[in-house]
Amino acid sequence: MSRFSLVSLPCVSGSLRTSLTAFAVVFFAALGWGQAEETQEEKKAPPVGVLAPSGDAVAMTPEVKAAIAPLFKRIRDAKTNRVVAEMELTAAINGEPVETQAGTYQIVSAGPNRVSAILKTTDEEMQMVADGEKLYFAPLATAYVEAKLPKSLDALASDVNTPFGPFPEYILSLSLAGVDAFPAFFRTAGGMGISDGEREELPGTQRIHIRRGDGVVIDLWVQNKEEASPVRLSVDMTGMLQRMNNANIPEGFTYVLTVNFKRWEVGAEVKDEMFQFKPNADAEKFDSLDALIASLSGVLDPSSLVGTPAPEFTTEGLDGKPFDLKQHRDKQIVVLDFWATWCGPCVQALPKIIEVTNQFADKDVAFYAVNIGEEKTRINDFLKQHNIAPSVLFDLEGEIARAYGANAIPQTVIIGKDGRIEAIHVGFNEIEALAKELTAELETLAAGKHLAEKGEAGEAANPPAAE
Repeated sequence: MSRFSLVSLPCVSGSLRTSLTAFAVVFFAALGWGQAEETQEEKKAPPVGVLAPSGDAVAMTPEVKAAIAPLFKRIRDAKTNRVVAEMELTAAINGEPVETQAGTYQIVSAGPNRVSAILKTTDEEMQMVADGEKLYFAPLATAYVEAKLPKSLDALASDVNTPFGPFPEYILSLSLAGVDAFPAFFRTAGGMGISDGEREELPGTQRIHIRRGDGVVIDLWVQNKEEASPVRLSVDMTGMLQRMNNANIPEGFTYVLTVNFKRWEVGAEVKDEMFQFKPNADAEKFDSLDALIASLSGVLDPSSLVGTPAPEFTTEGLDGKPFDLKQHRDKQIVVLDFWATWCGPCVQALPKIIEVTNQFADKDVAFYAVNIGEEKTRINDFLKQHNIAPSVLFDLEGEIARAYGANAIPQTVIIGKDGRIEAIHVGFNEIEALAKELTAELETLAAGKHLAEKGEAGEAANPPAAE
């Protein structure tokens, strides 16, 4: 029996997102890029039969086509284009932001296949450069991939695996010169409509509203001038998350990407040096994008810690008292649960973990709920609302979580009396099954046995007794 489990979709801890790229790669890989099944109503809805310039059949109403066609024609006819846009990726509960990632897109392109696309965030800068001979991806300053150059920029705009932030096909389809933008926006459309932008205080614009079959909602505001241009783009991923079986997002949760265009200039002058890729001297070159993604995903695998000494740490509790993990050495089994109030699976799991560990309070088991990055007031309000009272430890900067590989939460860590990590659970498939497994593990440890071989991850030395 493995002492490490990852059996459900966990939350990616906001305080541990070292870059927007790393978060996007891992998060959307976990979601399977949002390929939820269509509802029966959506399957029955017949396409209008309007053809996009690429020849793909698209379910588009005449009104929507009239609103969007001038902009898409300008993009398709463009020889060059320069774009500056500000983006914001926001997770909120009942309209109150709980995590925000902001950045700026700087994109220069020239047909048929040259582009320099940069997304700058507070901590990182990611690049995608095609110089006419080679294609380079640099999702992080410390890593890049050299790939085969496509014959046209359409391949980059329509490829959802392009590592250029969340849902890159939309910003790229609106920014790359000579690209056919119809497929990215309408190939998976399940419904659409138009309105003016007055409600959003964007006078002189039309809002094109597109609902995808998987629950993603796209809004694009287009300037109603003789030469159409994009003003704002919104990609609402909330519906996609709600429709996923294991998402368990909290009530009132929303997750939205917003892009505001500050400069959009087709026919702009561009210079050859704009398309030169210069990696950092210490940047590691990967043979493929899959290899690079695997390296990023690897930071989320804490299984290598099982059987090894638990990272020591000191912090402060919600009660204001100092905490030092060493105080439990040779005295108690310690259970740490890394969590946050905005994480749906955490909210579901925490009361059950409290219930299980309370049953072992007289058997030298101590439980601590390690909160990542939240303030005292928010935590206290949450505990009162859910009528629970665990011992809470602060991890405001995510340093403890990083030491334990807890980039995805909930993550529950069981530490033996000798200070070694005996088991780690990331996420869960069914809450009662998790409770049974934790109970069996604590019974084994309380009996003086071990779950993992010393210094090794993997099979238990003394598996819990069969049910």
